[in-house]
Amino acid sequence: MRLITFVLFVLPHLCFSQTFEFVSWNALNYSVNTGPQRTPEFKLVFSDMHPDILTLQEVTNEAAAILFRNQVLNADSTTFSMAPYIDASSLDNVLYFKTQKFSVGPTKIYPTALRPIYRFSLLPNGMTDTLYVFSVHLKAGSSSSDRAQRDAELDTLRKYTNALPAGSYFLACGDFNLKSETDGSGYQMITTPSPNNDGALYEFISWTGSWSLPSNAILHTQSPRTTASNSTIPYGTIGGAGGGMDDRFDLVLGSRAIYEPGGIDYIPGSYEAYGNAGLHYNVSLLDPPAHPSLPANIISAIHNLSDHLPVRAKFSYSTEPMLNAFASTEISARTISQNENIILRYARAQAFQAPLVVNDVKVFLESTLNTGDIAELQLLITTDSVATASAVPVQSFTNPAVNTEITFSGLQYPLPLNQARYFYIRAVLQPSADPNGTLSVGPIQFSSSQAP
Repeated sequence: MRLITFVLFVLPHLCFSQTFEFVSWNALNYSVNTGPQRTPEFKLVFSDMHPDILTLQEVTNEAAAILFRNQVLNADSTTFSMAPYIDASSLDNVLYFKTQKFSVGPTKIYPTALRPIYRFSLLPNGMTDTLYVFSVHLKAGSSSSDRAQRDAELDTLRKYTNALPAGSYFLACGDFNLKSETDGSGYQMITTPSPNNDGALYEFISWTGSWSLPSNAILHTQSPRTTASNSTIPYGTIGGAGGGMDDRFDLVLGSRAIYEPGGIDYIPGSYEAYGNAGLHYNVSLLDPPAHPSLPANIISAIHNLSDHLPVRAKFSYSTEPMLNAFASTEISARTISQNENIILRYARAQAFQAPLVVNDVKVFLESTLNTGDIAELQLLITTDSVATASAVPVQSFTNPAVNTEITFSGLQYPLPLNQARYFYIRAVLQPSADPNGTLSVGPIQFSSSQAP
């Protein structure tokens, strides 16, 4: 089990707006075997497209995911980190994020008959709310059994968006393999609001008629090529579909909280199928006319790299820089069998310019243990980063519920000017707890105010 330490610096200031660019792309069988050959063209595309969060579908294994991070995203810097990787099928989903803008939480997967649905979690620096990112790669095909399987996969997606607390910020992205809005019942099911939950997904764009029509060509994401043969594509052996630009398979959808004003907001006009100007219905992107704004070498790279276009959108959010995570460092956690008292996560907080008061501390507790296996979940606060053995809990929960949000509230803990404090989350386990169980908490989220 690997856990992440968040170092937080506290600055008294007014709220201000930040933006981030989100990109989702089916990377077409990205592997360590063909990845190095494709690196120059991937780097070319990302010299023009600058995501702060990038999700990829069709990555073959963790070694390939690391290769992409190192050779493509971080070839000239160390800007990006990778969310915890889960190897769940022959084609996995991966999320990368800019470390100066986000801290990362746990990765979860929800099994389906073919490939699991991934859920990543990020904490935008300066926010106290988590952004969840669901990434999917649904069943392809047009048969009735294909549609039924996609509907079942989308039912799983809606089940887990419904399970998030009302008002949550979440995106759902990836390769949905839907021919149209009415290709099965799944799309309508995930986008229909319900009075009983807040799990519906919303489009950031609109169109007339079906998205599959030639008049909506600017929405289409597959395929930028008419053939997958070696004669026209340098990496033809990686496979992929031809047929020209006539399908909107790749989507980025958002929760009601993102769709409505306040918190994290979509920036109008920023959603696009990158590389598609709406001029190439049912033909290759290399066919005339030329793209009106992107250079020919980038269009050629998009054509060669995948049978899907990247989809990108931009978002804004208001931050409270009084609690702002600027850096994170991984630490190794003790296994359950080694110790019945386990430090799960800590954060360093310090006030600059004016004293502060920490009002609440919030974490998400995830575990395969039973509720009764955890005797206590404790919040410790110390003035020394290593003085946890003698620290007295400031607040604790007895037999806390697992897989839910835990809030240590009403703390009123003072942060004196320029004096660091260390906030630890510790679990006290029963001797009978399963030694093979897992236990972790997401990023520590603070609510603070200036001291009176």
